This record gives sequence, C-alpha cells and structure tokens, in this order.
Amino acid sequence: MTRATFRHRVPFYETDAMGIVHHSNYVRYLELARIAWMDEHDRPYREYVKDGLHFSTTRVDLRYVRSAGFDDLLDVTTWVEWVGGASLCMGYEIERDGTRIAEGITEHA
Repeated sequence: MTRATFRHRVPFYETDAMGIVHHSNYVRYLELARIAWMDEHDRPYREYVKDGLHFSTTRVDLRYVRSAGFDDLLDVTTWVEWVGGASLCMGYEIERDGTRIAEGITEHA
C-alpha cells in the first residue's frame, strides 16, 4: 500500500469560538492529502483538470477521535483502499504528534 503524507499547520481561521478545528475542515484536509498522493504516485490532479477530467466524490466517511486546535501540526496520510472499474476509494489517517485524531475514507467515480 503506497502512502503519501501531507503536513498541515492549523491556521486560526480554521478554528471555532472554542479554538478547536471546525469539523468541516477535515474534509478539506482529506482533499489536500489526496492531491498530494496523486502528485507523488499517479499524475498531478491539475493534469486531469487540464484534460477536462475530474473525480466526483461519491462518499465521505470520517471518524473524529480527538480534537485539533490552532497551530497544531497535522500529518494527513492517504493511500488507495481499492480500485474498481470506474471508481476508487482512498483511506486516510490524521495524526498530531504521532497520535491519531481522525480517520476516514473517500470514494470517487
């Protein structure tokens, strides 16, 4: 299983009034990691876009384990779970200081 890790430092604007990363940002982190994976292991997504091709997201499943906050350094690791005829599934793990804070999958067609 070929993996790629995207590192992200949480800016203040991604947090809520309690200083915790708003849950909606985690979906963005998955996309950033998926693009990094494609840069390293397939072909850059911008080349697909240039050719008029896109991956539609058909499913997002995310499990939050611990919270993240302002200025945390997150490592978002992704890999291919499975590939079908016209679809694929990517797996993700988000860690802070080596501790898992979230995990999930996205499916694409």
